[in-house]
Amino acid sequence: MITPITQNFVEQFFSSPNLFKWEIYTSGRLNKLSFCISRLEGEQPVPTIIPFMENDKTLTWFAIAFDEKSLTQLREQVRSFIGPSYSSFNDYHIDGTPHVMDQIVNTFSNGYYFTFRGNDSIIRDKASLMFQLLDKKTGKSSGRPNEPYPMLRNFELALQANEKDEAERQIQLLERYRLLDPRNILFMRIEFLAHFEFWKEIIEHPQHEDLIKASRPSRITQSLIRAVFHVYLYQHINDVEILKTTFREEVWPQYQSLYRARGSLIHPETLISFMLRAVDTDTPQIEMQRDILAVGKGTEIESILLELVHSDEFNDKKEPVDTGIPSLVEAKSLADRGRFEQAIAIALNLPSSKEQIQIMLLCAFELQDFMIDKQVASAVTHLDEAEWHSILTSRQIRVYYEYLIPYLQIDNTLNLSTRLPINWNEWLERYKDLGRFTAVELAKRGFGDWGREDFLQNEVEIDRFLENLRRDTEAEREALPYIIRYFENDPAWPRPKLKEVYLEIHRRLLMDMQGDSYEMRLATSWSETLVRLGLSSIQYRQLFEQLSYGWKNYSSINFFEMLYSFLQTVGEQPCPDQLSCWRFIHSIRDRLKEQVEILDGKWTELEKRLMPKEWETWYSALFEATEGYHFLMDWLDYLGINYNNWTPTSILRIQDWMTEWGVEEPENAKKNIISRSLLPFINYVSKDPNFPVNEDAEFYETLTDIVRLYAGKNKETLQSLFTLQNGLLLKKPEVAEIQWKSTHDWLTIQPTAQLLKVVFELMELFYDYGVPGMEIKLLWDEWIGRLYDKFDEETGRLLPFLLELGKAVEGNYLILQELQEILNQDQSGEQDPLKQLPPMTITIFSCREKAAQRAANRIMLRNPYLQVRVCTQDRATDQTKSYARQSDISIIVTDCISHALTLGIKGFLPRDPIYPRSSGEAGIVESLMEYSNHYIKEISN
Repeated sequence: MITPITQNFVEQFFSSPNLFKWEIYTSGRLNKLSFCISRLEGEQPVPTIIPFMENDKTLTWFAIAFDEKSLTQLREQVRSFIGPSYSSFNDYHIDGTPHVMDQIVNTFSNGYYFTFRGNDSIIRDKASLMFQLLDKKTGKSSGRPNEPYPMLRNFELALQANEKDEAERQIQLLERYRLLDPRNILFMRIEFLAHFEFWKEIIEHPQHEDLIKASRPSRITQSLIRAVFHVYLYQHINDVEILKTTFREEVWPQYQSLYRARGSLIHPETLISFMLRAVDTDTPQIEMQRDILAVGKGTEIESILLELVHSDEFNDKKEPVDTGIPSLVEAKSLADRGRFEQAIAIALNLPSSKEQIQIMLLCAFELQDFMIDKQVASAVTHLDEAEWHSILTSRQIRVYYEYLIPYLQIDNTLNLSTRLPINWNEWLERYKDLGRFTAVELAKRGFGDWGREDFLQNEVEIDRFLENLRRDTEAEREALPYIIRYFENDPAWPRPKLKEVYLEIHRRLLMDMQGDSYEMRLATSWSETLVRLGLSSIQYRQLFEQLSYGWKNYSSINFFEMLYSFLQTVGEQPCPDQLSCWRFIHSIRDRLKEQVEILDGKWTELEKRLMPKEWETWYSALFEATEGYHFLMDWLDYLGINYNNWTPTSILRIQDWMTEWGVEEPENAKKNIISRSLLPFINYVSKDPNFPVNEDAEFYETLTDIVRLYAGKNKETLQSLFTLQNGLLLKKPEVAEIQWKSTHDWLTIQPTAQLLKVVFELMELFYDYGVPGMEIKLLWDEWIGRLYDKFDEETGRLLPFLLELGKAVEGNYLILQELQEILNQDQSGEQDPLKQLPPMTITIFSCREKAAQRAANRIMLRNPYLQVRVCTQDRATDQTKSYARQSDISIIVTDCISHALTLGIKGFLPRDPIYPRSSGEAGIVESLMEYSNHYIKEISN
């Protein structure tokens, strides 16, 4: 069977220009596609994937859903079964290529669809397998629902999430398919109206009078009482006398049947209403007053209750005192006057008789209290069918009897004493015996009627409750909506001592989630509550693992919007396990991909706020993690933006981690991340305003060892090594030979012109710090010997410096001769830019004195009119400031120099300084030559 709407759609879709035709499918010649097209049959089509054959015989696949939840699920299923391996589908990226069928599909699915292309035969086979497995697992639902429980569950959860439209939709579904009788549908509507505080609508409901007269659950009675309170009494809450008069003259005449028995009703508005009944009727009820005062003690309504009790009218009236031995007549008299609590207390202690049992049934019905139900049941378990026949003498008595009977689902054997649960543990453990219908009805009663203090403060019961929840059976799934309401309605919600229980309820909610918005809203609301309570590291990790499970299955923009408030709260609270939090943040980033653009910057702001910003924090997470840490690599670029948090303790901690990594090699995945982190980390370290620091020399040494151990052998690594060793040797020159040996052994790479500049600077650096020339010679001969005839324009500038170093270390004689000849040829027609500079005073600010002095000598040799000074101080002093003021050109070497000097002299420089690429002689001279070229061009223009 196919609906007219679907029929119209498939006839349009499978028509020109689609080479697949509807007539061909109906004739049975497209059986290979029936697995997906048949899913559109039935009163309620289910999500599917259907093909459009283009003119070139390739297929465009349309994935069609019918709401946001099913679209999210279909995306996840396509990603898992087909994914980018065989198609253009890339996780949650929707193919945006316009298609001729877009308008038709959009109309049919209300916009819930996406398209993709790829290997058609594989896509067909994978999709077929996907639907087979899904139908086998969940059952293909194409017809009408045949039981009310899923809708009852959704209704309860929607109420808790304040999703009005969704709660209303569940009532409509139950009504449309006649899954509940009209009486229960009416109760659901009253509960719905009360939850969203549509009080006037309850009072004006067409069936309002029937509700007042009929028997009803206590929670519905409470909803009606609250509606009456808001319509008639709420506006007089600050004037007790008007409140009492209004109750006596307007409320009591119309609604007195609502106030027959309070039972277990404890809502503040209900307590005020019953107190009005207790003090302002013709026969004040002292016991009820005392009971209400006890329940309301310490609450926000205590003052109102006391004011009502202490009224003059109350003080003038005295409740008659019963004397003598309690009798059946006395119990009946009390019940007739609505004093059911007193009546049942007497009746339970009287000899068994027809009248006694009738009174107990009446009281149990009116009070609707589980403990009383159980006591009454225990008192009548001996009765047989004939005895019951003599007791049930009127229609009203039978109504009272039927109030208890449905919970047993057995014929006339009222064995409630052992079968009727009085708390959640008994309910969960007796679920199978109770039967599904009875169990759900009891849970609906229980969340409001079962006591809390004795249960929630009993550690033995709570431990038992946790064990029951963790069984993951049908009982826990059925109970979940009512368990949630039970805990959220707790006057002491949330209780810090029950965090473990809340976490388990939260886990069940996410595990049973089907992707509806109200489930997402509840899950995020509970998550926020849990974080605010303050969790241990284990509980924190458990919370984020639970959320990750839900996000993995139902990630969407809608879910993210609900998570946003929770994640903001996370950023404001202490974080016991940052890795779990970051892993979850990254999973959002990973799943949303391009869709983050539509979040109006929310995601970018949130991610930057929550992601790690300090290297110590980042390395700490990497060090402690044993799995699920690969995402940390994506945040490397955001680290190291604040030196205020870079402390000696931070340095020592990172040094310890790196030492351990150097001793015990981590797994390959972690080693790869360490490798990727080293160069940006060294850049951060070297930009420290106080770099290099004497106390940190050992740290620089450890870091250098780790770089040689894990970093790739490339230009960037060589440059980082040079920077790091530059600072290390300045503070700890005695390790020069050890560092040279390790670096030389590490440089087992093919000599290339691209690397020569950095290798030369390393050789020059170690030579300046006393490494013997014969040690440097080995590397010089190897690299220059292979590259002397392969210099390009860039490396050619190094010739004079290479030659000078080669002579100093007594490099290969033949190579030295070749270099000299090349240098002579290059300089024969070249005009030296340094000679174009007019007489000037130049100051080189550098902590590496030997290289700076060689550069100064070379510059003055090439232009005798230039006066070049070297300043090796690392802090701004009167002398450095004077040098800065009196210099026409300042060359500030930022490698191996305290940035405190750079900042200290900045305001004293007549013009912008020159920053060479390195602290070596070549870097300093080349930077001045570049400056000279610009200077000459400016003068010429």
